[in-house]
Amino acid sequence: MHLLDAYALNCGLKISNPYIYEKFTPIAYEKYIVLDILDKSDAKHYSYWQEVIFLINSYLLENNIKIIQIGDKGEGPLADTLFLSDLNINQKAYVIKNSLLYAGIDSICMHLASYYDTPIVALYSNTNPKNTGPYFNNKKPLIIESPKIKPSFNDIENPKTINKINPEQIANGILNALNIKSNIKRNTLFIGDSFHASISEMVPDQPIDIRPLNIPFINIRMDYLFNEAVMQEQLNIFKCAILTDKPININLLNKHKSNIVKLYFILTEQTDFKYLQTLYNSNIEFNMISFLEPEVTNKLKIHTMDYGIIAEAPDSSAVNKLNDLKKHKNLKFRSNKLILGNGKAYPSLYHYRNGLNFTNNNLEVMDFVYNDDLFAKDLDYYSVFQA
Repeated sequence: MHLLDAYALNCGLKISNPYIYEKFTPIAYEKYIVLDILDKSDAKHYSYWQEVIFLINSYLLENNIKIIQIGDKGEGPLADTLFLSDLNINQKAYVIKNSLLYAGIDSICMHLASYYDTPIVALYSNTNPKNTGPYFNNKKPLIIESPKIKPSFNDIENPKTINKINPEQIANGILNALNIKSNIKRNTLFIGDSFHASISEMVPDQPIDIRPLNIPFINIRMDYLFNEAVMQEQLNIFKCAILTDKPININLLNKHKSNIVKLYFILTEQTDFKYLQTLYNSNIEFNMISFLEPEVTNKLKIHTMDYGIIAEAPDSSAVNKLNDLKKHKNLKFRSNKLILGNGKAYPSLYHYRNGLNFTNNNLEVMDFVYNDDLFAKDLDYYSVFQA
């Protein structure tokens, strides 16, 4: 039973159409769709909306349709959207009323779209659409449920079931609701746990002005190329995080401490633990990462227990995932990792080592690499699919 019916039954009241006060909000677009993607419940937050936008954006542009994201200031805006933050509910009502479509989560905004009979593409995870789905629609909404046995009703899920919905399912639902013909023929087989987070890294072979990239900082990969001179030049330009598996001059780190976002020390079997002691005594904050097998990492913990917890990267599991994907033919992938080196951009360490740079832009789809463990190291940043 829908919650509204249950409330009406228990109160002995009839359900009638609500009155909604709309407040004019200037919109520069004639045609637009609305995205509402964030909720206090983490279980409702789908991590791959940016990939959905990647799939639909060219079709929308052909039809002169824009995307408006409504949310709060604490919410990160998605690329290729107009982000309207801190609208009150009356302003949101106005924006939704005049939109072509609502796409998003089970929220008050979805119910506003239902009242206005706006086409809806809604994602459901920890709640049941039979209980909380759109109530007033005359047009049949598209409800996309995450694969699960029963709704958990938990605010936090592990694993998060909503992320099991493939981006192309949402993209095709949006385009179909807008009566836009599309040829999105993608079957997503794997999305890495880190694919939702765009990562920008640089090989320190030359300093880079990252301001045009519009990113808050860049990771300097001293483990790819150890070059203290370029590292120092880069820290003079902009804030950076540093990843290294070798000792870096303490004086350099102290000199540029204000521009070091974070220092990550990658542990190896040859790590000089006296250097970690020096870092610790110098009050330089650092985190430790291990790409080693768990049993090897465990042997190192006796030397590192005074400096914090070792973050263990899922390196070996990535190789296992790669072996599963190798069973499929004609695979493609997209990477959310951008590696800058040699004056070019690459989607992974494998591509950097082999000189296989992006030819168009860092959104392009590339051929999957079947038989290389180095390619597997960045697998958690990939979306892998048959196209």
